Amino acid sequence: MHQILKSRPLLYSLGSVAVLYLWKKIYGRSKPVVYNKQAVVFITGCDTGLGYTMAIYCKDKLNLNVISTCVSKNSEGARNLERHGITVVELDLANDASIANCFKNTESFVKNNNLQLKIFINNAAIMTFGEFDWKPTDLVMKELNINLIGPMKLTKLFMDLILTHSTRLINICSHCSIETLPGLVPYGMSKSALLAWTNGLRTELNKYKIKVIAVIPGSFYTQTSIMSDPQYYLSMMRQNMANRPQPIQEMYGDYFDTYINYVDSISKYSVSLDKPLCIEDDQIMKNIHGALVDKDPRAFYSCTNEFRYRFYHFFFKFLPISYLKDRLIMHFMQMPQYNTQKVK
Repeated sequence: MHQILKSRPLLYSLGSVAVLYLWKKIYGRSKPVVYNKQAVVFITGCDTGLGYTMAIYCKDKLNLNVISTCVSKNSEGARNLERHGITVVELDLANDASIANCFKNTESFVKNNNLQLKIFINNAAIMTFGEFDWKPTDLVMKELNINLIGPMKLTKLFMDLILTHSTRLINICSHCSIETLPGLVPYGMSKSALLAWTNGLRTELNKYKIKVIAVIPGSFYTQTSIMSDPQYYLSMMRQNMANRPQPIQEMYGDYFDTYINYVDSISKYSVSLDKPLCIEDDQIMKNIHGALVDKDPRAFYSCTNEFRYRFYHFFFKFLPISYLKDRLIMHFMQMPQYNTQKVK
């Protein structure tokens, strides 16, 4: 016992060194990578929002060659990017032919210009509000295809280039990757799976010197078109409800209409495709910068700087699945509430 007590200072010292090492490893900023003139970054979903912002940031701040994908080369965002000297490729992640054409065009551009694909960013996504039961299967599958299946298919096509060029792979996830929220079930499913895929790829590809990084950028739907074409998917849910049996329609009653009308009202604050804007958030861009250039990047960059998000997600993480946690999640969402007295 005496010998153990005498060794305590040494144990404390070793423990302190270990803690400092882990802190630096997890939170510290490593030396930046210096990219050469042949380096190119490929980014999906650049019509508006984070993709649009990252494309311009990589061009202006990092002096990289940028290939950005847009739903249409005729969108205002695509035109702005081309005027900025950025190469634009059309991509619909819900369409296999579009995915194949995007890869073919990008591969040809990289090879013909003697470039090196150094960064590959899966950013494109859509998000629809509404309960899972209200959404037609086609709408659910569209979210899964654009947010998860499409990026997997696209990345699979690029794997030869990724392995050859030691490409850094960055997947833009979501706080819904950590906790799937009611009203956003297909979105949460897709983003949770995207994070799981990212974690698996990171361990698989690490031995080949390929960095795989997950980024959770926070909430900024008013600065992006992630709620793209809300009138279309709201009309699909209304039509789906109209075709349900009368007792089911009566069960949902005013709650369905109130919920849909509320989503319609908040969707007006999201950015349309004809008005692209750069996201103005220093915390987000600081973490994006780290994911892009840190020589020894973290596996996970979380940019959520709103106290409300940090507060709620702290308790989401540690509360067991229970009545209390479910109530907390419902309070966090701040969506219209169902009158449970109607259920007998």
